[in-house]
Amino acid sequence: KYSEYRQLRNILLELLGTAAIVYFTNWVNILYELKQVQLSSMALTYGLMVSVLTYISQDRSGAHFDPSVTVGFGCYL
Repeated sequence: KYSEYRQLRNILLELLGTAAIVYFTNWVNILYELKQVQLSSMALTYGLMVSVLTYISQDRSGAHFDPSVTVGFGCYL
């Protein structure tokens, strides 16, 4: 029972982390195309998102916040 809970928690963290990165980086990309932010803001957003999400889930998950890795991780388990 404990291992099932832990596995579900890890999958949920991966999915939420991937969704957050995709959501925020897409919005920054849209704002960049509309000339509302600079290129450095795009890099800063992505870097901060990965840093914060990795810090939050460092002891619970592998912190693979890449959509392809998350899907592969979900298919493997």
